[in-house]
Amino acid sequence: MDNTKTPKISNEGTEVEAKYWAPSVDTTTYDKEKDIQQGYFDLQDLPSNVQDFFIEQFPDINLDHYKEARLRNKGGKYYLTLKSDGTLERSEAECSIAKEEFEIYWPFTTAGSVEKTRYEKPLNGLTLETDRYRGKFEGLFSSEVEFDSDQYTEADIDEMIQAEIPGAINVTRVTTLKNKQLAKIPNKEALIAALLEDKEALAALGKTRIEQLFQVEITEIPAGATRVIIHDKFVALGRHSGPRIDMQLRRDFNCYSPFSCQVPPFQFAFCLPSGDNPKEQALLDYLNKENKMFGQRVEFEFEK
Repeated sequence: MDNTKTPKISNEGTEVEAKYWAPSVDTTTYDKEKDIQQGYFDLQDLPSNVQDFFIEQFPDINLDHYKEARLRNKGGKYYLTLKSDGTLERSEAECSIAKEEFEIYWPFTTAGSVEKTRYEKPLNGLTLETDRYRGKFEGLFSSEVEFDSDQYTEADIDEMIQAEIPGAINVTRVTTLKNKQLAKIPNKEALIAALLEDKEALAALGKTRIEQLFQVEITEIPAGATRVIIHDKFVALGRHSGPRIDMQLRRDFNCYSPFSCQVPPFQFAFCLPSGDNPKEQALLDYLNKENKMFGQRVEFEFEK
């Protein structure tokens, strides 16, 4: 075990940062590349030893001011970061920590985690950071630019980004796309559903932009429809026969998917049209029968 202690470097200040998402980004033009693993603490249920660790790292800071606490491994360097609420402008406190401290406190990041590869390049005297998500959000891209609001406006940054990443969408004020929220969301399909249910996100982005970002086609759910939600235990089945089940649900039960992904994992969320509620039991029987082939129990519910 490496017992070398990392010198602690802490700082507190205000960050002004604009965030963008794009369907794809050409990362071959970037200069730097680092893998990032970051997890979030549940500040509403923080064990006393973790609280003591925070106080040790930030003895002169009012911890109550911060609503987000993040542990990060950035290319083999380790950080504890606190952030306040906000969108474009937020207070931030950060310190470097030892690898051993990261390993001790990582299991306490119970509010979820994300993994990504970060690419960096200069942008008109600033730094453009683009993240390509890995794992549960494999293939999704986000970009950030931190800037001095005395020198630049957000519109200035928008113009720079559009020149650098055509089709990029400013999502600075879409809270569902903040990493703290992404950490809690299990997969791309759940993220799309969360955006569609977030009135502010839907107003800011619109259905068409969500389709562009995730390369999906979204079907509106009419009033009175019964939604069939098939939970995670059934997702494994999709690797074997998802498309066939999809076809049978559409043909025999007149079901349709609220959104159909063009890339795996296959999405198991379907709607029965209004007035077809008697088909619920027949659909339940079919799913249970299909599931016996794989020795798992289907978990699902009907949502009206």
